[in-house]
Amino acid sequence: MLKVDKIFLFELTKKAQLQIEFLGKVESLNVLLHQHWAVRDKTLKEITEQIFYAVREKFLKIPQFEHVENLSLIYFFKDNRARDYDNYSGKILIDAVKKAGILKDDSCKIIRKLEIKILLGQEKDKIIITVDGKLKKEGDQK
Repeated sequence: MLKVDKIFLFELTKKAQLQIEFLGKVESLNVLLHQHWAVRDKTLKEITEQIFYAVREKFLKIPQFEHVENLSLIYFFKDNRARDYDNYSGKILIDAVKKAGILKDDSCKIIRKLEIKILLGQEKDKIIITVDGKLKKEGDQK
């Protein structure tokens, strides 16, 4: 099970970066697709709640990105077992970030670039999600 470990929000004049670090690992897409839909939904709900409550604990308001220049997923694995990139597309993680209210949408109209890295032989299993883009301003109705 994943557990949110650290969250950072860096705001610049026109851009912002949110970084969420999880300890643990998520199942590959092959494993998730073979699970019963209720098990997948439970996993998505647990990850979404982890993100939502960790962000709410750190910030008064959930930062929502209306435009994302780059969404980066970096998977760190302790072992050296080869993994297929398509099995770590980040679908469940991106869906959780959207459901937590951080992304306005997860379509290509909002996310311009998706970057995935898999690093093997690391100190611990963890995942870092980084969202670079433009935050929705208060009062924007879009």
